[in-house]
Amino acid sequence: MRNILSTVLLLLVGASISAQDMLPTLRQCREDDGRWYEEISQAGTQRDEIEAMKRIPLDGLRHRFNEMTECIGVDPDRNKDYMQMIGMFGSELYVRENNFIARHQLTETLQAEDSAGKR
Repeated sequence: MRNILSTVLLLLVGASISAQDMLPTLRQCREDDGRWYEEISQAGTQRDEIEAMKRIPLDGLRHRFNEMTECIGVDPDRNKDYMQMIGMFGSELYVRENNFIARHQLTETLQAEDSAGKR
């Protein structure tokens, strides 16, 4: 499972770097990080935080993940904050993608292709 999560995260990071022409500004990084953190952490209980994450559409999660990844280079003083958000968004992406793979009975196909070196 750890290898799958690492692969998914690396693919997402690679896609984010190549898909963006312009990096976010320092101000944008800090504002978005603060806003997105508050949106999740102020939801209430841990269960409420999980539900708040589930309400974010997949493309929104990818956008947030990608931006926070880029912010690491833009604002190294706050890398810890950005890494926390990357972990939150990346984990939710992983759960959704893993659920999709399981729902469509693709786990064995994924495992066979990975074992054959198709990464």
